[in-house]
Order: sequence, then C-alpha cells, then structure tokens
Amino acid sequence: MEGIEYLYELCEALPRCGPGDNEFTKRAFYAIPKPPKHPFILDIGCGPGV
Repeated sequence: MEGIEYLYELCEALPRCGPGDNEFTKRAFYAIPKPPKHPFILDIGCGPGV
C-alpha cells in the first residue's frame, strides 16, 4: 500500500457527511464572542465528504 491508499483505508468506514448550509454558517459565525468588523469565511470542509 502507498501514500493516499492509507488515507482511503482509514476513511472508508466513516459515515458520509453532506455539506452544511448558509443558516448553519450564520449560526456558527454569530457564536463568535467578538467577530471581526469585516469577516471573511473560508469553508474548506471536513470529514469524508459526499
């Protein structure tokens, strides 16, 4: 086995996760105690994907 094959083996049994939505992002952002005046949100995702 080489490189990325180890990652595939590790993740193949995990449940698939779908993307969130704008409402979830807003809820997460407004949970920040002192958000920046001009925020920039980068959603790079996580989990095994869809």
